[in-house]
Amino acid sequence: MMALATESKNWVEYDIHYAEQPVTTYDIDGFVALKRSTKVPIVADASARAVIEVYQMIKRGAADMFHCLLSRVGAFALHPNTRPC
Repeated sequence: MMALATESKNWVEYDIHYAEQPVTTYDIDGFVALKRSTKVPIVADASARAVIEVYQMIKRGAADMFHCLLSRVGAFALHPNTRPC
């Protein structure tokens, strides 16, 4: 992790738009350290599998964005008062 945090300081010069899931899934401390070491936005992908995981990452300031695959987390549910198009 330390090597990644050190290298991430140079990411800005490559005009990287964001880094998606740059550390292992459950390493929230790693996300926090990496986010503090770079200006490149950090995106949590596999780490955002449940609401509690996303909440913990938001609370700790571990990611700038979340990428949630509907096939992994379920699907959108229509509100009972919503009519399909």
